[in-house]
Amino acid sequence: MLLRYDKEKTYCLVDCETANLGLNEQINLPFQISMLKARGNDILQEFDFYLKWPEKLKMSRRSIEITGYDPKVIDEKGVEPEMVLNVLDKELKEADIVMGHNVISFDLYIIQSLYRKLGKNFYNFLPKIVDTFPIAKAIKLEIPYNKGENLTAFQYRLYHFRAKGLKCSLSALGKEYHIQHDYNKLHNSLYDIQLNWKVWNQIKYFIEI
Repeated sequence: MLLRYDKEKTYCLVDCETANLGLNEQINLPFQISMLKARGNDILQEFDFYLKWPEKLKMSRRSIEITGYDPKVIDEKGVEPEMVLNVLDKELKEADIVMGHNVISFDLYIIQSLYRKLGKNFYNFLPKIVDTFPIAKAIKLEIPYNKGENLTAFQYRLYHFRAKGLKCSLSALGKEYHIQHDYNKLHNSLYDIQLNWKVWNQIKYFIEI
């Protein structure tokens, strides 16, 4: 059954806001992780966590400007990273589909490094991933997904494809599909996954997954 018609599968949308773009816990750590649990077309639950690390995060001024990182918010709302990982681990394992935008090239590695940092065995959710970034590329380039093809390989192939004028960022897709959203609050992981879910519910009709 195509995902657009399947009302039983459970989704976990996930997004991480981090100190920088490094993919290793030695140089980069997440300070916000948000999850959205959905089934069919319905949002069942949202999680929004700020992580309070004992060490100071390595952030440039530009990173702070882009992400809106605020140490006061971390002090007020921050929780133990171990607690966040416990919730994340449970949601990833229970979900049929793990979704994100750029999740196969970024969030996957950040989450893996989080498991490593906290000494927990990594749950490999790669086979469950549907990444809306390469999927949007496939739609725009009219590259079909063929039934029986390895979906992970298909997405990685599209992720690395470059074409002049191809705009597939989350904000670009939201605006292209005239989706109502507060675009000024993107780079807050909760607002990102909320938009991501709206985008998916548009583009899922244009690809046979």
